Amino acid sequence: MATDQNALMQKDEEIVTSLQQLANLPPEQTLILGQKVLQNVQAQAGSAGLGGGLAYVFLQSAYASAGITSLRGQGFVLARANGKWLAPAYVSLSKLGAGLSVGGEVVDSLVVLHRPEDLAKFSKPEFVIKDYVNAGANVPEQGGAHAPSTTVGPPTVFSAAVGLTLKKGAHDLNGAKVKAHTASNEKAYGKEATPEKILSGAVQIPPGLEPLQQALEALSVSHAVA
Repeated sequence: MATDQNALMQKDEEIVTSLQQLANLPPEQTLILGQKVLQNVQAQAGSAGLGGGLAYVFLQSAYASAGITSLRGQGFVLARANGKWLAPAYVSLSKLGAGLSVGGEVVDSLVVLHRPEDLAKFSKPEFVIKDYVNAGANVPEQGGAHAPSTTVGPPTVFSAAVGLTLKKGAHDLNGAKVKAHTASNEKAYGKEATPEKILSGAVQIPPGLEPLQQALEALSVSHAVA
């Protein structure tokens, strides 16, 4: 029993550290995080259903439970217009009562946006996620793959958990608040950079985005062939 309690305490400390790191990631590190999110999701979910999106939201979230469960995360939305990728708009994520009873967990999520109206919400200073669809069982009970959804319509969430603390299907982004990460956006593009300007193509694409763009292009080609 003592061993189990020590393991949980260590896990909680790791989650607290993850929360602190996520809250202070600089833009260039967030882009690297995006590549890791894509790799982790592909490793657990495969590539089916990931290609052909209008835009993609890359998120890393940390759950922590101390009487009430909280979810905090950070990431960015990457969209394209007229066949060209736009600069990423950085965002943060928060939610209370997020389905974890004890311990903590880190989850990588890739959200595929199919409709212009869903992308348009990221141009606002903040909004609450509604009607996002999980791609199968987002958190495998034994670390196996889960079947992705190929539905074109509402945003589709593909997730990969680091551990197995979360119950199957417990990683639900609905109800979470998404806010523009002003500090990251201003550091990357200047004081006048609003989410609307970024997603309209009015700012220059930062360096270091090419590997992620190429990976998404490959997914789109695979999607078109299928």
